[in-house]
Amino acid sequence: MQTTVNSPDMDLASLPLRKQLTVASHILFVAGQNDINNGQVSARFGRADRFWVKAPALGFDEVTENSFLELAVDGGTIFRGAGHRPPEWPIHSRVYRSRPDINAIVHTHAFHATVFSATGMPLLPISHDGCLFHKRVNIFSATTNTILDIETGDRVAAALADNFAVILKNHGIVTVGRNIKEATVLALLLERACAVQLAIPSGASIDASPDDDVAQKNQFIFSDAAIATYWDYYRRRLSRASMATQLPEARPF
Repeated sequence: MQTTVNSPDMDLASLPLRKQLTVASHILFVAGQNDINNGQVSARFGRADRFWVKAPALGFDEVTENSFLELAVDGGTIFRGAGHRPPEWPIHSRVYRSRPDINAIVHTHAFHATVFSATGMPLLPISHDGCLFHKRVNIFSATTNTILDIETGDRVAAALADNFAVILKNHGIVTVGRNIKEATVLALLLERACAVQLAIPSGASIDASPDDDVAQKNQFIFSDAAIATYWDYYRRRLSRASMATQLPEARPF
């Protein structure tokens, strides 16, 4: 049951966070992770038992600072914002409940990750991005359906475990972070890692990075400082795209 206990008006204190969530939504759109009006970004603000989440029925490109609802972690109460909870609120509710160390969640229907999830393969450290997720991402296969109830949300949280990403079979991805910048960058890197592995011809022998190299790459390429610079790059890229000054990019995938 959904209950609204406060005004639909937004509070000024949460505006910086809602602006970051808006930027994250637009970055995901420009990066190709929009799926009509599906998917969400969310973040905790001020209290561990509440979070802001994107309202339903909006594409990532349509999001503004006023496109978010403040929900209780149990999901049953809307404190601020107008409208209904997004259908997949249990993903956010149950992951926040099980992971007090994280403050932001991204859920998208990333194209290559969704295709990859159907192959049954583990994600290997082929590219730099693949090293980040080596032995640190599970595939949730209990259902391929939309996550609509608390019980299934708990199972997603269990599949995530203490990692920072989980791939939902035939569905999409969930990434988490200490802040929305980190969760967003991880969503972009996970999609890239899946795309690279899918590009390998069927039956080809795979010579992945050795464990020592994986550890060294993760310490340098994916340090906290590096992740922050990746967010800054994607934010600048978004600004260029908004001003129609972004150079065309030849993408291998």
